[in-house]
Amino acid sequence: MSQIMPSFWDSPYFIPEPDNWHLTEDAPEELKKEFEEYIAESDEAMPL
Repeated sequence: MSQIMPSFWDSPYFIPEPDNWHLTEDAPEELKKEFEEYIAESDEAMPL
């Protein structure tokens, strides 16, 4: 997993609720793609 802080972290579209990170529906497509990739990498690195 990347150690660089993702750009969505400081975005007004990012909602960091406990156990429910998500983006608002009106987030730009590029930000959504970055977020989805980050979450996928996190899931691979930390399987249940």
